[in-house]
Amino acid sequence: MMHATRVWERNGKHAISVGQLIGVVCSVLFPLAAASAEPGIRAQSLDTPSLSRTLLDQKGLLVELDRWGASWKRGATSVRGDVQQGDQGVAHMMAKAHTLVAAVSFEMASRYATWAADAPRSAIGGSLAAAAFLMEAVARLPDCLTDLVQKSELQTRCPQRWYKIAIQKLLALNDHLAAEGMWRRARALSRNGRFPSQRADDLFLREEDAAIPWPSIHQTPTIWIRGLSGQPFWDCHAIWPFVRTLEVHANRILQEARNAAPRLTAAYPYLFGRGSWQNFFLFRKKAWNREVCNVM
Repeated sequence: MMHATRVWERNGKHAISVGQLIGVVCSVLFPLAAASAEPGIRAQSLDTPSLSRTLLDQKGLLVELDRWGASWKRGATSVRGDVQQGDQGVAHMMAKAHTLVAAVSFEMASRYATWAADAPRSAIGGSLAAAAFLMEAVARLPDCLTDLVQKSELQTRCPQRWYKIAIQKLLALNDHLAAEGMWRRARALSRNGRFPSQRADDLFLREEDAAIPWPSIHQTPTIWIRGLSGQPFWDCHAIWPFVRTLEVHANRILQEARNAAPRLTAAYPYLFGRGSWQNFFLFRKKAWNREVCNVM
């Protein structure tokens, strides 16, 4: 098990509540839930036909995502606070993203996905949707899909990683309809690493047949362990009495976290509302981080 302290940074100051501390413990000890040819996408004519033959740097990619995002936002509508995009807009965005990543090496496509994952919320807003579809395009590349065959379900696998972050991007936009469609496409991926010949949106594989058996857009972990019990909330006090001890010592734990704050590194850039997530590991790969332990 990897032990980490996570601190939420608000307005330049590090703050963590007792509830957050308990939440971290519960999330580690009792998970919420139990845990190749691609026929569905064809390249279409892009606004910039030469783009697919051009290697982009990080700044260039973000500019392109903003441009795509502006187009996405113009075609979106708002229904009861939720953003909605038509099937044609989704298909066009998927085609553009696929054309871009298919024209470069898998290493470069993966770099594009990493840059897209780290992309901040922009004034345009729709760039988050563009980033999401770019990451989905990488998730559907053959070199990414091979992880479903070559790695066990207890390892981080390429398609799950990118699909998870992409869905989070769409939820950050309140685009639940697009998030639902993307989740269904992920759920249609079979355990042999292949997509169905029919529209993925119309296919829902049984849990035992699905490579990524997430039950909803609200349960999309990187690693899904089949067969575990799941429920929305767990009574930590009833299951682990030692949690009360953590609550009693919350101020001490908070001070230790603040002492180690200068050594924090960026984490989870796709989870944001305000501030940023950061972390450091006290114990990883069977070794204690002596430097951090001494500071704390």
